[in-house]
Amino acid sequence: MSIPNLDQSYFELFDFEESFALDRAALDDRYRGLQKAFHPDRFAGGTDRQKRFSVQFSSFLNQAHQTLKKSLSRSLYLLSLKGIDIEKYARDHSDKSFLVRQMELREELEAIALQKEVEPALEAFLLEITREYRGVKQKLAACFESSELEKAATATVKLQFLDKLRQEAEELEAELDY
Repeated sequence: MSIPNLDQSYFELFDFEESFALDRAALDDRYRGLQKAFHPDRFAGGTDRQKRFSVQFSSFLNQAHQTLKKSLSRSLYLLSLKGIDIEKYARDHSDKSFLVRQMELREELEAIALQKEVEPALEAFLLEITREYRGVKQKLAACFESSELEKAATATVKLQFLDKLRQEAEELEAELDY
C-alpha cells in the first residue's frame, strides 16, 4: 500500500470516482483497511515524522469517511469540488415555493409542540419529513448523474433544511421522553 497523500480528494483517497452514487459497503471496507494500515498505534515505535503523519492521516481519513458516508455531506463536498459555494447559492437562488414549504413545515412543528397529544402528531410529522427527504435525495442523485449542478445545488439546499427540521423534531421528541 502506498503512502496516502493528504492533498487528494476524499474520493481519490478511497479510490472512487467523484460521484454522488456510492457503494457504502465498499466505502466502509476501504475505510477499515486504511485505518488498520495507518493507525497511530502501528507507528508508536516509529520516528516523530511517522507518528505525526499517522495522526494527521487518521484525522483526514475519519473526516473523509464521515463526509462521504452521509448523503448531505457528500453532496456538499461534491458541490464544493465543482466550485459551488452552497451558502452563497442558497442566498442567490432561493426557490420561492420551497420557502413557502419551509414556513409551512416550521409552523406545523410549532403547532405540534403545543398539542396535548404530541407524540402521534410528531411521529406522523417525522414520517412525512423522512418521506420528503428520501424524495429530494433521489432527485439529487439524478441531478448529479446528469451533471445538472444547479439543480443538485437546489436539491442540496432543500436537503439541508429537511435535515435540520428533522433534527429539531427529534429534539422535541427527546424532550418528551423526560
